[in-house]
Amino acid sequence: MNNPTEGISSDDSKDLLLARSFAYINAPLLILLLPQVFAFYLAGTFDILRNFSEHLAFLSLALFLLLIQLKSCSFKNKILLRLIFFAASSAAFIPIFHLYKQQNPYPEFIDEEVVCKLKILSVNANSENDSFGSAEVLDAPERLRNLIGHKLWFNTHGGSKFKNSSFHILPTQEIECFGVLRKSEVQTSFDRYINFQGLYYKLSIFVGDVKIVKTESNTYKFFEGLNNFVQEKLSIMPLKFMENSQTSKSFRAMILGDKSLLDKELKRVFSASGTMHIFAVSGLHVAIVAGAIFLILNLLNFPWRFTPLIAIPILFLYVGICHFPTSAMRAFMMISIAWISLVLMRKPKPFSALLLSALISLFVNPLYIFDAGFLLSYAVVGAILTYALPITNYFWKYFRPYKLVAKSSMTLFKKTIKSLYSYFLGALAISYSATLAAMPISAYFFAISSPFSALYSVFFVFLSTIAVACGMFSVMLPDFLSTYFNALSFAATWLMEKAAAHSLNILPPITLEIPNFSLVLLVEFLLFASVYISLYRRRLGFLFWGFPPFCIAVLFAGVAFFNFINNS
Repeated sequence: MNNPTEGISSDDSKDLLLARSFAYINAPLLILLLPQVFAFYLAGTFDILRNFSEHLAFLSLALFLLLIQLKSCSFKNKILLRLIFFAASSAAFIPIFHLYKQQNPYPEFIDEEVVCKLKILSVNANSENDSFGSAEVLDAPERLRNLIGHKLWFNTHGGSKFKNSSFHILPTQEIECFGVLRKSEVQTSFDRYINFQGLYYKLSIFVGDVKIVKTESNTYKFFEGLNNFVQEKLSIMPLKFMENSQTSKSFRAMILGDKSLLDKELKRVFSASGTMHIFAVSGLHVAIVAGAIFLILNLLNFPWRFTPLIAIPILFLYVGICHFPTSAMRAFMMISIAWISLVLMRKPKPFSALLLSALISLFVNPLYIFDAGFLLSYAVVGAILTYALPITNYFWKYFRPYKLVAKSSMTLFKKTIKSLYSYFLGALAISYSATLAAMPISAYFFAISSPFSALYSVFFVFLSTIAVACGMFSVMLPDFLSTYFNALSFAATWLMEKAAAHSLNILPPITLEIPNFSLVLLVEFLLFASVYISLYRRRLGFLFWGFPPFCIAVLFAGVAFFNFINNS
């Protein structure tokens, strides 16, 4: 096959490459997602806008009518038309946010002991068998009746005394409990985080004061049963000491996204090294499951046109087994959109699929705009699609080994070198772009960031791919084969545990908290805008190569200087 750029000058070839990169990320949905994000941020940050919801709704209607009138008159100024659309959409989205997020019913609340009835929405447990999560208030004392229908954060203590019992707090349960109710102040980063989620109160409960009045739903029982089956399959090991070891638990945590299986030290090590993302069920996990499903269906000669009808429900089951985490739902929606595009004979566009899944997620729950998991998931994947891919394409086109060697002259050694270069180039570009996008978000929510993780994340992604792939095959194969695949996953996980611990000694993380969420959104916007403008202008200069890391460096230096002045 002839090279499509053959006979084209170097500058024209470069312009063609950049034009293709821009076309790849130039999605019409951006014009809808940007005002949605901007409006939800304003509504969540400035609660006073709640008082103007009706005015904003009328303003939005008036601006849309103006837009229609200008379009009907063949108005030519596209920039002004887009600004009017942005303003109209933003004004419409702000009241939508306030419909979802309730006001604090008792702003002047003072701590007190209460008896209440809760419906558990989400829950996690630690190694001491204590639970924590969010719940909806179903019943409250007469003096606090306005709490009914609101959500709060709860945590239990004294769970170690019930470790050997069958008592567990699970999602969808309804419980009656006695505890101390406190207002979530915004002085700490965690309280600020749950406040953004509309959780204005924290309830501290002793496990012995909890009574389950309604067990978990049948849907939860179904997915929990599948989860237990998968855990049993992943626990089959060739040697007895491996079955209950921490490494075995880490391996299961990686497959199922259950961080409660990690002990405190491992959580600290992986968080500080910037590699905790391997325990979040995300695109890597979902893509491996999707690939395995396609492989099996192809071996069975199943018609490719109908493959999504089988594959999407199976993929949904896996996401449900992992309790529907944000990152997994994002990956599930993206892959489902791509599959449906193929069925409809349309070319899949990953960036458009990412934007569409973000739009849907924010419509379902506008508070996701302040959720760490949501922001990390979409920022990292967005950086990979908009920044890492152009970097990879650029270096592959102009700096690949044996560029001038004809295919007929390529030896096995040269092909191997070329393949290794391709893998490490893509992996480094992905790691670098993901680290840049994640650093401001991690610093804001977790007061820690690991800039050096871009160097060694390639190693962790490679090993986690082996561990996850072997784990998936283990679940689908008979027990005698599962043993060997689990052993391979065990070995890969053990290497990651040791590597994460050693990386902290060599390349320690930066401990720095960004105090303002507005700064995080501003920096993320500048990062993506600089890449978008560079590709639009077909010019890879400082704005593309230098501005993103420069912007991150200025942010961290500025915050560090501000903290130094305050502490002096």
